[in-house]
Formats: sequence, C-alpha cells, structure tokens
Amino acid sequence: SFGMASRFIKTKGHKLLIECFENLPSNILLKFVGTGDDEKELKKILIKKNIKNIYFEGYVEKNNMSNWFNSIDYYIHISDGETMSLSIMQAMAMGKVIIASNVSGIKNIITHKYNGYLVENTKSNIIKMINNIKNYQDQNFIISNNAKYFSKKNFDIKVTEQKYKDLIYKLFDEKYFS
Repeated sequence: SFGMASRFIKTKGHKLLIECFENLPSNILLKFVGTGDDEKELKKILIKKNIKNIYFEGYVEKNNMSNWFNSIDYYIHISDGETMSLSIMQAMAMGKVIIASNVSGIKNIITHKYNGYLVENTKSNIIKMINNIKNYQDQNFIISNNAKYFSKKNFDIKVTEQKYKDLIYKLFDEKYFS
C-alpha cells in the first residue's frame, strides 16, 4: 500500500493521485492522512466515481505517525512545491521508499534513485512509477537505507540544533565583529 500525509489543499496532489489510483488495480491501495479545506471535495470524488482503493484516515496525532508509516509499504508525496516537507523527512527516517514530485522543496532532499524516486506531476509518469516500484526490490532496499542515513545525517535534532547554533553565531559575528 501507498500513503500520503499532508494538508488537503489545492497545491498538494491529492486529486492527481485519485486520478492515478482510479486507473490502477483495486488491490493497490492509497491511504491519506491529514485534514484541510479540500477534504470534502476529494471524498465526494471517491463516492461519485465509486473508487474503493483509496482511504481517508483523518488526522493522526504526532506520536502515532510512526504506527501509520508502519502501515504502508511506500510513501508517495505529490505536490506543486514544498518549503520543507516534514512528512517526507518522517518517511525517510522510517526508511520508507518514497515517490515524490520533482519540484523545489522536494528535490533538494530527495535525490532520484539514491534516497527516493522523483517523478514529474503527470498521471502517466506517476502510474508508471507505482506499477514498476515493486520490480525494484534490490534497489528499494538500498534506497530505504540511504533515506534513513540521509535523515539521520541531516534532520537529527542534535544536528539541527548545531546548524542553528552555527547560523546564529555566524549572524552575530557578521553583525558585531565585521
């Protein structure tokens, strides 16, 4: 199964993913978690088109996200752009194989075929990747480990704290000692 955690807003690719999964076999599942302005509209599409392989699981508390990530095989994140996606960082830390949009804010943390897969936001490209991802098991194992390593190296709280300290000291030095 696949999953996406995000707010339900126009700039996220929920509608495009619904169109993709509508054209996939019914045993390929998609789970959405989150809330947002577009949630009702998206649910209406599922009812109108009688789509049975997509589930809205609502809001998940932060301390339960690891359980949710463990309930999916692959993380998919389709979006028009991101600033810094916490969901992708969480998926990486959990060692999930990620399919994500090749857009700014995502492509600066995912390197295609190194720690995830990047796709263009077209129905045909996304469907092709979803259909093929299970054929890449050896590569997926490496990608999963690379994602965990990248996450620990770049997003660990101690690493992040040190980066902020370094930035603050640099800004302080530039302001007062230049």
